[in-house]
Amino acid sequence: MTTIDDWFHATGGRFTNIGVTAWSVPPTTTPLALGVWGLGATSGVSGLIDDGSALPSVVIPAADSYAGKAGVLGGANTDTGVAGIANGVGVFGQNGKAPGLSTGRKCGVLGASVTFGATGVVGESLIGTGVLGTTGRKPPMLPDMVAGVIGAADQEVGVFGMSNSQVGVFGFCPDRNGVGVFAEGDGDGGVGIFAQASGPNGTGVHAEALAPGAKAGDFRGDVDVVGDVKISRRSTGIGGNLVVAGTVTAMIKNAIVPFPDGTTRVLHCMESPEHWFEDFGTARLERGRAVVKLDADFAKTIRAGDYRVFLTPEGDCRGLYIGNRRSATFEVRELQGGTSSVAFSYRIVGRRKDIKKHRRFARVVIEPPEPPATRTRLSMDALLAKVRKQAAAKPVRAGRRKTARVPQRLSALLATVRKQARANSARQRKRAERA
Repeated sequence: MTTIDDWFHATGGRFTNIGVTAWSVPPTTTPLALGVWGLGATSGVSGLIDDGSALPSVVIPAADSYAGKAGVLGGANTDTGVAGIANGVGVFGQNGKAPGLSTGRKCGVLGASVTFGATGVVGESLIGTGVLGTTGRKPPMLPDMVAGVIGAADQEVGVFGMSNSQVGVFGFCPDRNGVGVFAEGDGDGGVGIFAQASGPNGTGVHAEALAPGAKAGDFRGDVDVVGDVKISRRSTGIGGNLVVAGTVTAMIKNAIVPFPDGTTRVLHCMESPEHWFEDFGTARLERGRAVVKLDADFAKTIRAGDYRVFLTPEGDCRGLYIGNRRSATFEVRELQGGTSSVAFSYRIVGRRKDIKKHRRFARVVIEPPEPPATRTRLSMDALLAKVRKQAAAKPVRAGRRKTARVPQRLSALLATVRKQARANSARQRKRAERA
């Protein structure tokens, strides 16, 4: 049947319960180029699902501006508006010119864009999750979790990002107390963040503090380090500081000292089974007697009167000894009633005032840190090996195209994101003021 009219309605057909069908008329076996072709001011082809509850045009929500004019518009009350089923690509969406994708892809939805600033696939939701991706039969799900992108997997990786020259996964939050990337390992022996550097001179985790007062890292709990730890200043690469508000326990403690020949040498610390502070000084006898005052700040750090003094005369005399010893002073006298005026040096060792309980030669059990779960490490190693193998292989592309723009450096990328975040915040404030 052939007809040309302003309006056309068809019910039934060669196949049962199909409103409109299009095919090659027998005996011709050449398929039609287009099965159904529609041209309209708002929608080229529009399809609605009638589930029997009410008229679809009444129940289906109003279309968004993006769906107000579309080549294909599908609507449904309780079921699927538009579906694509294929052994290759189920649904394909393209922005701009042909992007020249590699062939042979198999996926439910494929989005592509060659225009700079445009996105191949976007998911947006006002109160729900923008994009949800799952793999496996029983992926873990958080019923109360709402996010822009959620990836969940049963036995594989939930979310994976990779880049040849930039950042594989980037997280940013402009809020004052916001978090750019959050990771949590909830299972027994789980790992929140697992990072691995496989190349020479690589870094597993790299963090920088760019603002004054900012910290590159903040750990709340025990930290296990297997290997060496180097602390240095950003400007010179040497001479960093370590501040520990607790106890430092080590087998060997050394000091690195620069030598006049330009090298650095190692000096070793003296150890003691008890906690002591010490101070040094010099004084002089007058007629065989001297009263020495302890440094006021030093005296505040040791137990009152609980200190030892070691004397060394720096001239000929009959010898020195400690007479009266008080919490703030001690008296030095010459042996055998001598009356010389010789100079002397002294060393004071006092017990620390802030340590109340102490046990000499306390037993310490050093346990090696537990590595991440073996299965997790093996799975990650296998995944990385697979990714490297795929990255080494050259993909077959349908056509060559020029890169729209050279990838930005990370610092420039961060600056751009911050600028956009400030602009968005300013627009939101203006909207709130108008309201």
